[in-house]
Amino acid sequence: MITPSQIREKKISTVESGGYDRDEVNELLLDIIESYEAIFDENKELYRKMEVLANRIEEYRADEDSIKTALITAQKMASQVTREAKEKADKSLADSAASAQQTVVDAKEKADKIIGEAREYVAGLTKEKAQAADEIVSEAQKKANEAIDSARVVAGNALSQARKLAGEIVNKAKAEKDYHSEIVSKLRDESKDFRATLVGLYEAQLDKLKDMVSEPDTFEKDSESIEELEKELNTLMENIAEVVGDEAEPETAEEPEQDAAAEETVETADEDEIEENGEEEVSEVEEIEEISDDAEEQSGLSEMDEVDEIIDELESSDTYAPLREAEDEPVSEEEVSNAIDAFTADEITPIEEGAKTIPVIEDEPEFESAMPFENYFNVKKENERTNETISLIPPDDDEEEDEGSRFKGFFKKKK
Repeated sequence: MITPSQIREKKISTVESGGYDRDEVNELLLDIIESYEAIFDENKELYRKMEVLANRIEEYRADEDSIKTALITAQKMASQVTREAKEKADKSLADSAASAQQTVVDAKEKADKIIGEAREYVAGLTKEKAQAADEIVSEAQKKANEAIDSARVVAGNALSQARKLAGEIVNKAKAEKDYHSEIVSKLRDESKDFRATLVGLYEAQLDKLKDMVSEPDTFEKDSESIEELEKELNTLMENIAEVVGDEAEPETAEEPEQDAAAEETVETADEDEIEENGEEEVSEVEEIEEISDDAEEQSGLSEMDEVDEIIDELESSDTYAPLREAEDEPVSEEEVSNAIDAFTADEITPIEEGAKTIPVIEDEPEFESAMPFENYFNVKKENERTNETISLIPPDDDEEEDEGSRFKGFFKKKK
C-alpha cells in the first residue's frame, strides 16, 4: 500500500515534448487506485464492526437495569438473613456459656473429691511399702555380709592353694624348659662339629680325586680306597636318614635315578681321559671339579637341613604345650560370673561333678643322658683332615665291576 508521503516524494521523469512519462504516470495511478481500494474496504469493514458494537452496547444497557433491580433485592434479603442469624447465634452462645460454666463447676467438685481420696490411699500405701522395704533391705544386708565373710574365707584358701600349685608348676616347667634348652644347645654344638667333620671328609675326597686324575698310573690302586670312603659316607647318610624319619624318605627314593645319571657321567669322563690327549684331560679335570664342588655344596646343605629339622622337632614338641596353653587360655564370661556368684551365695559353693581339676605333677621322669652326637652317628672328631681312608664296610670281591661304578653315589646331587 502506497502512503501519502510516498506520493509526495514520487518524482516522474519528463519526455522531450515537455510532458511526463506516460508509463510512470500510469504505474503511479495504479498504485494509488490499489491503495485507495484497500483503504475503502478497510473503512467499510470498520463501519460494519461499529454497528455491531453499537447494537451490543444497547443490549448491555437494557440488561443493566434488570441486574441493578436483582442486586437490590438480593442485598435486602442478605441483610435480613444476616440479622436473623446473628440473633440466633447470640442466643445459642449465651445458652452454651451457661451450660459450660455449670459443667466446669461440677467437674471441679468431682476432681477435688477424687484427688483427696487418691492422696489418702497413696500415703497409706507408701507407708506400708517403706516399712516392708526396710525389712527386706536389712535382711538382705545381713545375708550378704554373712555370704561375703564365708566367701572370703573360701576364696582365700583356694587362692593360697592355687598360688602354691601354680608356683610348683611354673618352677617345674622352667626347670624342664632349661633342661631342653641345654639339650638343644648341646645338639646345635654337636651339629656344628658334625658339619665341620663332614666338610673335611668331602674336601679329603676331592683332594684324593684330584690326585687320582693327575696321576693315571695310581688310578686303579686308589679307586678301591675311594669306593670304601664313598660307602662309609653312604652309611653315615643312612644313619642320619633313620633319625630324621619319614621326611627323608622322598629324597632317598629319588637317589637311584640320580646315581645312574652320575655313574654314566663318570664312566664317560673316564673313557675320555684314557683316549684323549693332554689338553682334553685338563678339560675333564675341570669338569669333574665343578661337579664335585656342586655335590659337596648340595650334600652339605642337605645334611645341615636334616640336623636343623631334628632341632626344630625338639623345640616344637609337646613338652612346653601345657605351660603355653595355661598362659594363652582366655578367661570366659561364664567363669567370671561364677566367681561373682560364689562371693554372693548364702552357702559355700559345692564342687561340681565333671569340673576341671588341677593336675598334680608327679616327680619328673628321669631323662636319658645325652648321647654324644659323634657316637650316635658313628663319627669321630679325631683327625678330621686326613688322607687315610678308614673303611667300616669290607670291600666287594667283584673284580669285574666297571671302574665308573666305583664313583657311584659320590657325585650324587640332593634336591
